[in-house]
Amino acid sequence: MISITALADLNNVVPWGLWVSIYIFLVGISAGVLALVAWGNLQGNPHLKKITRMGLALALSTLLAGLLSIQIDLGHIERFYKLFTSPNFGSVMGVMVWLYGVYFAILAISFLLLKKIIPKPFFMFSFVFALGLIVLESLLFARPPGRHWHSLIFPVHFFTSSLVSAISTLLFMAGILWVKDKKSELLLGLSKIALSIIIVNLIVEIIDILSFGNAAHLGNWLLLSGNIIVITLLRKRTNVSITIAGGVGLIVMLFSKYNGLISAQRLEPFRGFAKSYIEPRLMFSYTPNGFEFLIAIFLISLAAGLFYFLYKILPLTREE
Repeated sequence: MISITALADLNNVVPWGLWVSIYIFLVGISAGVLALVAWGNLQGNPHLKKITRMGLALALSTLLAGLLSIQIDLGHIERFYKLFTSPNFGSVMGVMVWLYGVYFAILAISFLLLKKIIPKPFFMFSFVFALGLIVLESLLFARPPGRHWHSLIFPVHFFTSSLVSAISTLLFMAGILWVKDKKSELLLGLSKIALSIIIVNLIVEIIDILSFGNAAHLGNWLLLSGNIIVITLLRKRTNVSITIAGGVGLIVMLFSKYNGLISAQRLEPFRGFAKSYIEPRLMFSYTPNGFEFLIAIFLISLAAGLFYFLYKILPLTREE
């Protein structure tokens, strides 16, 4: 059986491509949304409490689509069960599989508790676990080659960008789907939270860029410009501008995950190293092909479809 990754334009230098970017983007949204919703309920924030049901639906849908993304990248989906029957706890990735199992259980219990009231100790555990999951996710990059991934600023940027992805998703979905009264009040409250997180992420991103002397890289300028656009839209404080800011923020954060993943793999260990090989798979370049884009569109559409089913069709998650 031919692995699906054989149809991708990956190579020996860049083995982690678009699908891995989709994976860390979606899982970052999932854990970030759960952390924000749990924190909001612990602190009594009325805006985050109001979208608890929406947040849980987002967390579950993006988790499932994200895990499918990494499984497609790894290949041989039919062997997925062996991750549990033959575990390797000496591998960070092997440990993450079991942590995702715990995370899925947390979300399942949260949905069941929606019938009543979710107790604060459970929200506290969910908050700590979700933040820890984002940090551990960044540690997957500590072992493979990639000088950028081994810096202290990388996990910090990974963490802040995941939170920006999460709050951007909440803004975008609330702006489109919230049909009850006081929509403007909800969006304004969420936008204040988003503004703080995005500014912190922008500062971290600038430090990240300057730390590795990549200030002249076009991708980094696009990221900085995208963040500034989102901040400008949020400061207009209208329903439309806040909703658009959420959508733009999602696109910017997806590109941020992609840029951070790919650029680190394309760094030569020394100047001229890339030209010393003639093997076609030893290339310090990577551009996703049409098939990779189709799978990526399918995965994001799957996450959106699952969210719509959970939030709008299942009675348990409908707005009260």
